[in-house]
Amino acid sequence: MLVLSRKAGERIQIGSHITLTVLEIRGGKIRLGFEAPEEVPIHREEVFQRIEQEVTFEQSASHRGRPRVDALGHVLRAG
Repeated sequence: MLVLSRKAGERIQIGSHITLTVLEIRGGKIRLGFEAPEEVPIHREEVFQRIEQEVTFEQSASHRGRPRVDALGHVLRAG
């Protein structure tokens, strides 16, 4: 794991297409901004885990002959 210190307004470049900007630091929270190509999904970890669980469930259901449901749409409607 790479650990970096940044101040508000400073950026981190990930590869040539993703930029992370520290927008604000207030108390125990920081606000981050991400610039990435549209095809690069960016999610909070808890949302990503729900999507992964839903995809796994839907794949399992499709193997049992149930109709597939759009996993991302289902997760977002439930959230």
